[in-house]
Amino acid sequence: TIPLRDGVETGATLYSPRTVDGTCDDETPRPVILVRTPYDKRSCTPWGVRFAERGYHFVAQDTRGRFGSTGDFFPMKNEAEDGAATIEWLEKQSWCNGSVGITGVSYLGLASWAAMREQIGALKAVAPILAATDLYNVMYGRGDSGAAHIELMFRWSHLVIHLMNKPFGMLEAMFTFFMGTGRALKSAYM
Repeated sequence: TIPLRDGVETGATLYSPRTVDGTCDDETPRPVILVRTPYDKRSCTPWGVRFAERGYHFVAQDTRGRFGSTGDFFPMKNEAEDGAATIEWLEKQSWCNGSVGITGVSYLGLASWAAMREQIGALKAVAPILAATDLYNVMYGRGDSGAAHIELMFRWSHLVIHLMNKPFGMLEAMFTFFMGTGRALKSAYM
């Protein structure tokens, strides 16, 4: 388990390279690739195997309140702080060489963007996949209409509502997350 700053314990699985004789080498300090998911860390096994085959340690972590983790899941609300706490914890492990990268697809990619917010020194690479940075245009489209993409909002809400105990809390979480992440991205590039 990986402890977070507020005492929540998150479930995690470490995948490590194998030595020449086929035993797991989880002692040698190496870069760590992190994926944080609300969809069950076991779904990341193919990624873990591939990164380990290429010489990296790989950590798949259940986000707070999901599967092997304690706490309450609230989409995107805690991803910045929890991601930063996880990276700080990984950096202190004897098997980490001080370099952490984070990646993920869709929500996992958004969790990657969020982890940048606190600018933890050990975070050396962020590679989100299919995770938009211009959420205003995703939510409201381009042009003068300013009309919300209600279908997209409801479809996403339908996909994640079963993950949380607070229905409709995802709307608050989305705006909290994107406002903070937007400011962090802007300051990183300007």
